[in-house]
Amino acid sequence: MEPIRSLDQLLANEGPFGGRTVVDVGCGTGDLVRWFAGQGARVVGLDIPALLAQAVAAPRGGAERYVAGVGEAMPLAAAAADWVVFAASLHHVAPARMADAIREAARVLRPAGRAVFIEPVKRPGAYTDITHLYEDETTVLRGAVAALRAAPRAGLRRAAEDLFYLERSFLDYERLMAVFVPDEERRREILARARAVTVARAAAAGVAFDAFRYRSIVRFTVLEKTGTS
Repeated sequence: MEPIRSLDQLLANEGPFGGRTVVDVGCGTGDLVRWFAGQGARVVGLDIPALLAQAVAAPRGGAERYVAGVGEAMPLAAAAADWVVFAASLHHVAPARMADAIREAARVLRPAGRAVFIEPVKRPGAYTDITHLYEDETTVLRGAVAALRAAPRAGLRRAAEDLFYLERSFLDYERLMAVFVPDEERRREILARARAVTVARAAAAGVAFDAFRYRSIVRFTVLEKTGTS
């Protein structure tokens, strides 16, 4: 398992993206949309309106646009994209609809187009020990793995898959909770619990609290469309 600096480091290895059409499903605040646009891609960021409002408010400098929608029913034409990216978003689809989201990726892709799925991996002692204080995603993460294993039924073959990890600090966690937990009282309660866990982990590792880093493990899966239509 190799370390990476950021998710776009993994994506950069799959390029180039210049002149290509990319759909970022579950784009959140638009960080990857802006990165793809900076690579010269035409990018569609897809998410719920509440998160799109933050993405739209950020400065833009490339061929990017935002569309309200969900992965299991993309409001996009068939064979419209060269790449479809689910960056930590497949497991947010309802378990009964994950297969639909993968079929939608296949529908939206052009022949030989590729779908990328970056999903968190739960391991003892990893970053999921505190991210799951917000919401225990054990079941849905397993569901996402199972849905990806069934991707050939949608006409997508596995082109590559591997595990990587990023280092995350408690400050990274605070920023994450600021996005996903708008209720201030609940966010304070979650952060207090996560801080207690992190204090104990830092002490056990013999490092200062601010210097402690969790391993945020991700499974990087690339699927390729096999059909001709």
